[in-house]
Amino acid sequence: MVLRPLCLIYGGHATLQQVDKAFQEKGMRMYIREGYRPHALYELVFKKRSEKFGEEDTRRIMNMEDRPHASGKSVDIVPWDPKTNQEIPARRKEDGVPAMFIDFYKERKDEEGKRYQELQEFMIKTMLANGFEIGRLQEYFHFNYK
Repeated sequence: MVLRPLCLIYGGHATLQQVDKAFQEKGMRMYIREGYRPHALYELVFKKRSEKFGEEDTRRIMNMEDRPHASGKSVDIVPWDPKTNQEIPARRKEDGVPAMFIDFYKERKDEEGKRYQELQEFMIKTMLANGFEIGRLQEYFHFNYK
């Protein structure tokens, strides 16, 4: 978890603690999957993801123009189950890249789709209420500190 550098750069320690507190009220924890990513790492990750998933899908989920993680003010978060010590899925991996974007599950009527939509909406609402904004690519898990 990359918490300390984020705190030092923008004083977000209390902010991230408030986010985690809201998650705890729902029986979860907020886990920072990714925080600061230097430019050289952007290049390496882009290359590796492009080889594995193709350049088109990689460009859809990696903002190579702005590189927001290089600012030290961006985080990718996931909900975490403290009892099982595992990530709580907020999407079906089988749904691919499109499921990484806001409202992919909005029109779904099945219970699983509704659960993913509710979880994503909770994540977004909590982050927005604590001084973050949604990233330019509109991923449900990527937030930039204002």
